[in-house]
Amino acid sequence: DPAAQSDHYYERFKKFKDAVLAKYPKMHLIGNVVAWGDDNPKWESNESVELLDEHYYRNPAWFAENFNKYDNYDRKGSEIYVGEYAVTQGFGNMGSLDAALGEAVYMMGIENNSDIVTMASYAPIFANLNNRMWAPDMIQYTSDKVFGTPSYYVQNVMANNIGTRVLKVNQENPYKYEQTQVKPAICRVGMGTWGTQVSFEDKGYSDENGKALPMTLQELPTDIRGQWKTEGSLIKQISNEESCIRLNPGEITSNGYIYKVRAKKDAGNEGFLIIFNYVDKNNYCWLNLGGWNNTQHGVESIVNGAKSQIATTPGSIETGKWYDIELKVVGDSIFAKLDGKEVFSTKLKANTLPGIFSTATLDEQTGEVILKIANTSTEHTTAKINLQGKEIKNGKLIRLSAKNGLEENTIDNPTNIYPVENYVTTEKNGATVEIPASSLNIIRLK
Repeated sequence: DPAAQSDHYYERFKKFKDAVLAKYPKMHLIGNVVAWGDDNPKWESNESVELLDEHYYRNPAWFAENFNKYDNYDRKGSEIYVGEYAVTQGFGNMGSLDAALGEAVYMMGIENNSDIVTMASYAPIFANLNNRMWAPDMIQYTSDKVFGTPSYYVQNVMANNIGTRVLKVNQENPYKYEQTQVKPAICRVGMGTWGTQVSFEDKGYSDENGKALPMTLQELPTDIRGQWKTEGSLIKQISNEESCIRLNPGEITSNGYIYKVRAKKDAGNEGFLIIFNYVDKNNYCWLNLGGWNNTQHGVESIVNGAKSQIATTPGSIETGKWYDIELKVVGDSIFAKLDGKEVFSTKLKANTLPGIFSTATLDEQTGEVILKIANTSTEHTTAKINLQGKEIKNGKLIRLSAKNGLEENTIDNPTNIYPVENYVTTEKNGATVEIPASSLNIIRLK
């Protein structure tokens, strides 16, 4: 957090650096960069530093999108220690295969750039299931049982199949994976609260141009959670429960719509929620005004029960003050205004990025080529591997897969997703290997 870092940090860093290296000249020193919310943190000092500590907590799509993140880093600059990284948005309940595959793709990019990314560490590791203070965690336990998430097994198989030299890979895709539109064809909108009592006034819908909106009407609003009551034109939520939702009558079938609401916080710790793109209790979005202990506004997406942050900005909501809120949805584009001032202009993104990602290394000690292929899509494919004239003696496959990317391990089913080993039938120059949907495949060719 840049606000939490002293404006004297760099001069103090130099004092520590000079004192430490004077006594311990072989000591490795790590410099601090922004560790939250910045996709490209920078060292903002002329003082040289050996390593920079980058932190990334994002959704699976972000990690896959950053497969090539380090390809263009300055090789004359500092080396990188990715000191903390994990899928912490859209990971399911305990940690899904989709989450692990996103991390695997990112790790493959790190491996390709191991000349500059010299260290990396997943965080966090342990959680007692009777007192989960953070989610997800790589290893979860009770007093008598333990299990590893798919992310644990990704860390395990990646670390045990590194190689000593990076090889160039030419990957030819015969077809492309289309990113599907996130906005549902039929959805509802509504109001919500989180640990806060709120009064709302519904100001109605229109299409994205302000004209009357074609709707499929239902008779009554739907209370999903909370204690809702109507007083004249006011709709009140009077409990202090979290994740309270009330859906307005009517289903929206158009590609764009505007929803206007007035809202006033009556009591509680946070602000209010505007629910949109609601399909069912596991698939919807909300505009969160005064969230995170009334320190930020945000747009969040819930996909198959897994929540992801789309965008955030600093902000708070005063108790007893009426606010005018306008939410505009056009396809996957989201625009939000608070008292006439735009607070968000952003775009919804899918939780995962479908595609095939591959890297290869050579283990000079064993004479094996280690090929990694991650399939983050929902389609199976076939990999035709060509080592260009190398004679193959034998092959081994280590695979992590499940029937779909939402699958997880649990305390009662700890090996639902678990590395499975098989032999690979080799050919003159390589091998042909089936690559299932939602899978990590590590192929060792001697």
